[in-house]
Amino acid sequence: MGLAHQTLISLRLLKGYQRKHVSGIDCFKTWFISMNDQPVLSVTFFRTDAGRLPVQQWLKSLNKVDRKVIGRDIHYVQFRWPLGMPLVRKIEPYLWEVRSQLRSGRIARVLFTVRGNEMVLLHGFIKKSQRIAQTDLSLARHRKNLCQSRRTADE
Repeated sequence: MGLAHQTLISLRLLKGYQRKHVSGIDCFKTWFISMNDQPVLSVTFFRTDAGRLPVQQWLKSLNKVDRKVIGRDIHYVQFRWPLGMPLVRKIEPYLWEVRSQLRSGRIARVLFTVRGNEMVLLHGFIKKSQRIAQTDLSLARHRKNLCQSRRTADE
């Protein structure tokens, strides 16, 4: 597929997103992900010892529009890693957050870690204050430590 064809597809997608009144950052994301791009990171959900996928369950509890916004943001991080603000913010070593602005005016955060070429989604929540709640942060840290210990056990 030639560059001209990729650009045409991107322009069509860009126009489609503009018609739906999606924010400018979404249009920017669509413009730079072409059909031939390969993901930099694979995305997996953190799995508890009991086999639950808490981030996936949280996402399923949200409405379809919010899930789509969060999914698009995670997809963009997957293809364009490493990223910084305004979409991704580093919280501490090996712990980042994907920052999603939902249409209802709410703000969603998905905390993740990176293991090699794998993005592990640790915890998701709707933000209620300026700072990340200590309970959310400690839960993400605990899950991050579990991921790292499982990786060393596998090696």
